[in-house]
Amino acid sequence: MAGPLGREPGRGDPLTRLLGSPAPIGTFWPRVARAYGWWRVSRGLDGLHVAGLDAFVREVEAGPRLVVANHVAWWDGVVASALGHALGVEVRLVARADTLVHNPWMRQAGVIPLHGGAALRGCVREVAEFLDRPRRVVWFFPQGRQRPDSVRPLGFQGGVRLFSGIAPTLPVALAYPFREVDVPAAMLDVGAPLTDGFEADVTARLDRISAFVEGDPRFVEVVASRRRPQQRWLAARLLGAAR
Repeated sequence: MAGPLGREPGRGDPLTRLLGSPAPIGTFWPRVARAYGWWRVSRGLDGLHVAGLDAFVREVEAGPRLVVANHVAWWDGVVASALGHALGVEVRLVARADTLVHNPWMRQAGVIPLHGGAALRGCVREVAEFLDRPRRVVWFFPQGRQRPDSVRPLGFQGGVRLFSGIAPTLPVALAYPFREVDVPAAMLDVGAPLTDGFEADVTARLDRISAFVEGDPRFVEVVASRRRPQQRWLAARLLGAAR
């Protein structure tokens, strides 16, 4: 069975050598990655805001969980790491194997490579081995590529069913709307565990985020924004200049 780069996996294959090592991922670099995610979100985005936070915390306290989310941008993995850091939850991400070939550091940061063909079983096994206790979460993005959160249909791929049987699976909608500052906010809407219908549920939650208004009590600010509203900042400068 050919690998994701069109080669037959084998002991001498560079993709196998890079990603197929039996050495387990340690805890140090994933912990660093979560802290970096929190730091990056706090400085690069207008905060991280989560709807359904209390229920999410109860779920991960009860046992390991799989998250199925739409894939909008590079920020998605950073946001997932930031949420894990804020809640004290261990996080792993599943990403295409060829992404890790170009970014090998991601493997030590805790990213699990998603191979194609028969090698897919190895990814499923690694996810299952990690999800062996509470406060562990694996994020899976079944669109397989980045797409704007406004695109319909989302196009979830069928492989999500192979992972959803490992642990209770939570649908999560992820979007980056602008508010009153020059960078977008990260907005997550977390649902209750599902066994099917993930795409329809995430789509409905994305529609809810698109209707977000300031002060919506459903959204809890998990990572505070360090940005000031542009209008106030500009008005203050103009007033100071006039004086």
